[in-house]
Amino acid sequence: MKWLSYKLWKERNSLKPSCAFKLSLWKKLDKTWQETHIQCNFWYQNRVFKYSMVSLVILAVVASSGVGAYAYNSPEVTEGTKLYPIKRAIEKVEEKTKKTPEAKAKFYLKQIQRREVEKDKLEKKSKRQVQLQQLEEKINKTEEQLEKVNTDLVTSSLKDQVKQRLEKRKIKV
Repeated sequence: MKWLSYKLWKERNSLKPSCAFKLSLWKKLDKTWQETHIQCNFWYQNRVFKYSMVSLVILAVVASSGVGAYAYNSPEVTEGTKLYPIKRAIEKVEEKTKKTPEAKAKFYLKQIQRREVEKDKLEKKSKRQVQLQQLEEKINKTEEQLEKVNTDLVTSSLKDQVKQRLEKRKIKV
């Protein structure tokens, strides 16, 4: 029995391909693959390009957030300037995040104050009548929204501020 298993083992090993054959087959297959599938390195596949694009995107995000912060906080950014749409977009996002009537009332009061500061800046500059009218309309819209929120207010200190602001509006009209 041992003799038979030894013979079978020997036959099985003799039927396996040799290491030299395997190596030559791999070389031949690799050469054929390289000839049929020519490797092309395009400019956008370059590692330096990829890293530089990532850096450029990060730089653009950081720069745009700085511009947005400046546009949002600066009283110099008024109706008619190039950064004003950015300021309005940030304010719209901020307005949507306010859920409670108190938070909305605080936001509208702050927005009215900003618009009044912008109005003062525009009045100092000449030839800005169209922008002044548009700014006046925005102040009126914000005051109307403040009136709507006034009915839902619970906080007394905030209610007093809102009433004072609405009384100023009635005096204007």
